[in-house]
Amino acid sequence: MDVLAKANNSLKQWEEKQNRKSVAITINGLSLPTRSPMTALDSTPVAVCLLEELKPFSQQVFQVHQRQVLLVRRGKVLHALDAICYHMGGPLQTGKIVDIEDIDEQRVHCREAIVCPWHSYRITLDTGEGWYRAGSGHWKSKGFRQRVHHVRVVKSETDNEKHVVWVTLSSGKFLPSDEYCNRKDISDPLS
Repeated sequence: MDVLAKANNSLKQWEEKQNRKSVAITINGLSLPTRSPMTALDSTPVAVCLLEELKPFSQQVFQVHQRQVLLVRRGKVLHALDAICYHMGGPLQTGKIVDIEDIDEQRVHCREAIVCPWHSYRITLDTGEGWYRAGSGHWKSKGFRQRVHHVRVVKSETDNEKHVVWVTLSSGKFLPSDEYCNRKDISDPLS
C-alpha cells in the first residue's frame, strides 16, 4: 500500500471512531454531489498527492470528493481552488500564472492570479477574487468568484522523508464557480 493510500486509510479509521461517514453517490458511472453546492461541502480532508511529486512551479487537477480541484504550487506555497473557471467553465489547469499589481494610495499590492485560457479572466490564487483592469488602468476586484480550498502538508506517518498534501473543501455562500464544479459536459481537466 502506498503512502497516500495509507494516509487516506488512517483518516477513514479515524472517521469510523468519530462516527463520521463520507458519502458519495455514483449512478451509471457518474459521480453526483450528495449536497447542494449552496450548502456545506464534505469537509473530510483528502490526501491528494505527495509534495515531492509536485514540481515547484506546477499545476495539477485532483478529484476531492465530488469536486475537481486545481492544486497550484508556487515554490513552497500551495493553493487549491476549483479547477473550472467561474465564468464559462474553462479549464484553469492550462491557465498562466501572472502578477496583478496595483498601487493603492500608500502601498503597492501584488497578488498572483491564474488567467483562464478561454476568456482571460484573472482569478487570485489566495482568495478566488475575479479581477479586471478598469478604464483608469488600475486593477479592480469583482469580488469572490472562484471557491478556494484549504491545503495542508503533513509529514508521512510511514516515511519521514515524504510529505502528504491534504485538501479540505471549503464551504459557505454560493459562489459562481459552484455552478461549474461538477459539470462534466463543460470541461473535464481529469480526462
